[in-house]
This record gives sequence, structure tokens and C-alpha cells, in this order.
Amino acid sequence: MFVACSSATLAQNSISADRPGQGYSATTVQKGTYQFEAGALFNEVLLLVGPLAFRTGLAKNLELQADLGTITKNYGNDANVSVPSIGAKYSFSTSGQSNFKLGIFGRVQLLFLHNDYSYYQ
Repeated sequence: MFVACSSATLAQNSISADRPGQGYSATTVQKGTYQFEAGALFNEVLLLVGPLAFRTGLAKNLELQADLGTITKNYGNDANVSVPSIGAKYSFSTSGQSNFKLGIFGRVQLLFLHNDYSYYQ
């Protein structure tokens, strides 16, 4: 079922995947496209889910991103959720043989949405 859903998505739009929190590409998602990204790490002592990111294309070469945070849990301790944020990315790209791409990305952390907001004041 996953393969069928992925194939249908790929046929309509190309996927522009970032690795939230690790690396960001210079490309943006197409206008009118919605994309959700997430990652996970599990081992004997740590559970890490995220960052959970939502991206949508606002215009050609412009996208809005919402980072919903990362959930971290050391086994035996309470879970911790990182600070959510919003951001925008603009991609400067050229067509032709050079295929030069440069993206500018800005992000604002939404400290007031964090459960430990008093720590940041």
C-alpha cells in the first residue's frame, strides 16, 4: 500500500526532502504542495522521534516550514519535547547546464509554546 501511495505522489510532484535538524537542501517544495517529514532513532537507552516538520509551497521558490519539535526519551526518564519553530526558505536557482542552486532559510523559535517556557525567560 505504501508503494502505491508513493508512486501516485511521485507521478504528480517531485519530492523535495530535507533532513530536518541535520541538513537542508536548496530546493523548495512546489506551490500548493504539502509535505510532512520525520525521522526516528531507537536504541537500548534512547528513543528520539523527529524533528517533525511540515512544509508547504507558498509561491515559486518560496516555502513555509513548521518544525513541531523533537521528542526525546531516555528510558527510565520522562519524555522531553524540543522548542517548536516556524521558518521560510527562498531558493535561487538557475536552469540550464550550470544548474546552480542556493537557498536562504530563516527560522524563529516559538519559545512561548514550549512547556518549560520559564527556562527561556
